[in-house]
Amino acid sequence: MSDQDILACTIYGEARGGGKTLMQAVANTVMNRLAKNTWYGHTISEICQKPSQYSCWNSDDPNLAIIESADDSIPVFADALQIAAQAISGALEDLTAGATHYYSTTIPEPSWAIGHTPCASIGNMLFFNDIS
Repeated sequence: MSDQDILACTIYGEARGGGKTLMQAVANTVMNRLAKNTWYGHTISEICQKPSQYSCWNSDDPNLAIIESADDSIPVFADALQIAAQAISGALEDLTAGATHYYSTTIPEPSWAIGHTPCASIGNMLFFNDIS
C-alpha cells in the first residue's frame, strides 16, 4: 500500500464515525508527527503502523479487519482518501494546533495524557501538542 492508502486507512479506522472534521484532525496528527521527524517515524506508513500508536493497526483491534477490506466504493473511505491526498500535498489545514496525540473521551484518560492540557477538542476526541 502507498503512504496515501495507509493514511486513508488510518483516518478511516480511527475516525470514520466522527465526520470529515474529525477525520481531518486524525490526518493532522500523522502529518504533525511526520514534520517532527523523530521516534514517531520518518514516513507516513512508519508513523501510522508504529506499534501501539494508531490502534486501528493493532492486531487485536477489530478495526484492522475493517480497514483491510475498505475500498473507495465506501463513501466514508472515499472521503478518507481525499483527506489523505490533501494532507500529503500540504493543502490540509491543521485543525489541531500541532497535535501529535489524541484520545477518545469514551475511554478512561490514558496515562500519557495525565498532567497535559488538550490543545483542541474535536468531536469526542481531545488533542495534545505537548507530548514528546
